[in-house]
Amino acid sequence: METEDTESCSGIESEHTDTLEPLLCWSDDGQSQPGGGGGEFIDEINATNAKKFALLLVLALIGYHGLLHWTYGRDSCKWILSDGRFKGDMGWQPYGCMMHQYSQVDTKKCMKYLSFWDHNNDFLFIGDSRIHDLYVTFVRHFAPNYKTDPGVTEFNNTLYMNENLNLNVKFIWSPYVGDLMYNTLNSLKLAKRSNANNTLYMNENLNLNVKFIWSPYVGDLMYNTLNSLKASRDSCKWILSDGRFKGDMGWQPYGCMMHQYSQVDTKKCMKYLSFWDHNNDFLFIGDSRIHDLYVTFVRHFAPNYKTDPGVTEFNNTLYMNENLNLNVKFIWSPYVGDLMYNTLNSLKNIDRPPSMILLGAGTWSMQQYNATALDHITEYSANLSRLVEAMDILSERKSRVIWNLQESVNEKKLSPEYEMITNQLIDAYNKAAIETLSSSDVIVWSSSRLVASGKLDEMRLGFHVAPQCLDIHVQLLLNVYCNDHMNFNDATCCSTPEQYSALQVLVYTGFLICIILTAILTLKQSVKFLYEEPTPMYIVISSLGKLGLILTYFYLCDRTNFFMKENKYYSQVSFWLPIGYVFVLGVFFTEDSRYIKILNRDQTDEWKGCMQLILVISHMTGARTQLPILNHMRIFASSYLFISGFGHFYYMWHRPDSGLVRYLQVLFRLNGITILCCVAMNRPYQFYHFVPLVTFWFSLLYLILQVPPRGNGNARYLYVSIKLLVLFGLVAVLYISEVFFEKVFVTRPWKALFVTTDDDIHDWWTRWKLDRYSFLYGCVFSLSLILIQKFNLIDDNTYSNLFSTKVTLVALFVAIGAICLNSTFAMLCSEAECTELHSYTVIIPILSYIVVRNISGRLRTRYSSLFAGLGRISLELYITQIHIFTSADTHGILTLLPEYPVLNSLVTCFIFICVAHEVSDCVCRPVLKKIVS
Repeated sequence: METEDTESCSGIESEHTDTLEPLLCWSDDGQSQPGGGGGEFIDEINATNAKKFALLLVLALIGYHGLLHWTYGRDSCKWILSDGRFKGDMGWQPYGCMMHQYSQVDTKKCMKYLSFWDHNNDFLFIGDSRIHDLYVTFVRHFAPNYKTDPGVTEFNNTLYMNENLNLNVKFIWSPYVGDLMYNTLNSLKLAKRSNANNTLYMNENLNLNVKFIWSPYVGDLMYNTLNSLKASRDSCKWILSDGRFKGDMGWQPYGCMMHQYSQVDTKKCMKYLSFWDHNNDFLFIGDSRIHDLYVTFVRHFAPNYKTDPGVTEFNNTLYMNENLNLNVKFIWSPYVGDLMYNTLNSLKNIDRPPSMILLGAGTWSMQQYNATALDHITEYSANLSRLVEAMDILSERKSRVIWNLQESVNEKKLSPEYEMITNQLIDAYNKAAIETLSSSDVIVWSSSRLVASGKLDEMRLGFHVAPQCLDIHVQLLLNVYCNDHMNFNDATCCSTPEQYSALQVLVYTGFLICIILTAILTLKQSVKFLYEEPTPMYIVISSLGKLGLILTYFYLCDRTNFFMKENKYYSQVSFWLPIGYVFVLGVFFTEDSRYIKILNRDQTDEWKGCMQLILVISHMTGARTQLPILNHMRIFASSYLFISGFGHFYYMWHRPDSGLVRYLQVLFRLNGITILCCVAMNRPYQFYHFVPLVTFWFSLLYLILQVPPRGNGNARYLYVSIKLLVLFGLVAVLYISEVFFEKVFVTRPWKALFVTTDDDIHDWWTRWKLDRYSFLYGCVFSLSLILIQKFNLIDDNTYSNLFSTKVTLVALFVAIGAICLNSTFAMLCSEAECTELHSYTVIIPILSYIVVRNISGRLRTRYSSLFAGLGRISLELYITQIHIFTSADTHGILTLLPEYPVLNSLVTCFIFICVAHEVSDCVCRPVLKKIVS
């Protein structure tokens, strides 16, 4: 939330207007003011060199990310399955993209949407018990009550069906990479789409069917199944390739943002896809681990889906949900052999192969060969290579074929039946699988291993993946399947970037012309500029050229997937530690102010800069999801409006140049870069919600002060007081009747300024209602201060305290107590209570802070040059942090240096501050004053 430099006027009486600095970033003599340049602090560190270094850093990062795209491809579907990390206990973060957390509703929406567009939501899991675990978890995403026997180590083929979602999730038991897998995959090549048989689980309320088919060997069936489902490459590489746990905050995929799908989200996805004739068919083929994943997947849709935890060999199972057109099938295939081969081959030529096929097997081979398992890796690779043809064919037919690498085991907790399985064996088998599948179109899901490794202590029997990790696996699969069809702001994994508009093409063409003209004029007149000032035309063109380059960087960071993005995860340490750093830095740069008045220029700039840094940290860490912190951030936003009302009123009262010219200058200062961002980034005016708020209230204040009667002398105080009372009354009327409010603001021609892209005015109503009095509080305080100074009730012309020592101590005690009480209320109240009372109670902490900051002469005459320097470019900081510090409409974090979160934060912060400073320079060039005048 932000106000602009024009708001930071000093509390200085009219007879001292010689010390009153202009509130715009240019002066009357045409020279740039410190307010436009970022202040003494920026000047001390040589802003020009800093911005040059930032430019070189941006170019280096563009080259680095271009190299990443060149090396690893632009397929974020492979990213999500290849790597990632846990963000503490806050979930899995895939490599390079954002992962949506699919609820049952999300998944069902996805399945229905795809089913509507004639996609068959068929998923095939082929593998050993781990693949079976994944299959079960996958099915449980649709049917949470789906049950399996956790004691079973050899599984039957299983098919889960959901007719409403057109979903089939099949598991084929194939613990070995051999004939069974080969035959399974080949069997998919010639098979036609048909309903599965064998064991069927049904839920009449949801119209769900889960089918179970016994297939103890991996072979031809898996091979045929995968061949028929071969799909073309897409954008889902990163989320499945890498990631990390962010402390205890969950999984963060590598380089992209992952949405957390709730049941509602998932159902929306399935219904949406089903509506467009997509078949939501999922097929799980593999062993007990794949079955576990299948069950978890089904339970996402049907939480009461039950299985027998003691079963180690599973039948084929089918879970169906007709409402979502969802079918989730599990085929028991613990070996990579004939069953897998035949299954995949049978799918190759069917009309509509499964939308997603998940396979995995290997641990049963390790168990069978025991001490000689390493000697049979060549056989495992050969059996797996038999499946490649079928899997590639299926990939070409738009099926996502995913091979799940074997997760590590907890060797210390392994039960006797699994004790021959070691992590050394698992790594060797995984290496063989990666080498075999590297030249195919199969997506190798490697991040599943990283997820499971983060919770080894929670593994059942030391072998079966922990339930929390299976839930993350399901979320990863749902992100791969649904993100590109759903419009979730916090999901960039597997999501196609927003298409550019014709207006954007026109705008960037204009910027390109300015850049070319700037280069030509610079080369032509470089010697001349050494002795003469640049012409106004050159300044305008060069400023537009610089803004064009900056907005291109904005677009590259925020509207494309060129740079990676990560989800926000809140933790106490990640929020409070940067706050502590910022506070220490602010104290370190404390110095004497040249002003001594109440709420002087340095003090208001410091106030804005400090709040802006805290707001940026809250955006970066996702702290606004915590209600107590959100309530305090609302107080900061209201404080900005208070400062704006105070500054504009004080300036208009004392300065004679408060006419139409200055009004246009302030509008340009507020909205120049904002409007450029609106057209260049294809965002509505309300997207930069604080700028419309400040613009609205400033325009209303200007209008009410300009209309007659205006008066002179004491009559002026009376007229202004009456006008402010009328303004309070008008606000109260608008608040009482939301219908009247909507009629006023949806009236043309200004409707476009107050509605979102969905033609909805609710966002404007919510923000306006929350701070409906904050700006007016600032105006009233400004008028009160003018009266106090007029009648000499306090003396703020000296460095001494405003009152006696006793009164000062009492006032400080009361003010600090009021701040503490307000903070306590903000931490304990409900969201509804805080929202309802905020507009009335926010004045308490604001006035209390003013008392603490000004009643003591020592505190009033010192300030932090760091905070003040940033406060003078607070508008630019607010705009730039939306696009090049956070990302995805502030729902994620821009990641320039993946896997180095602290260094990434420092680099992005440095770049965005330098960019904000340059934007301020471009907008505040002295010649622009003449243009808007």
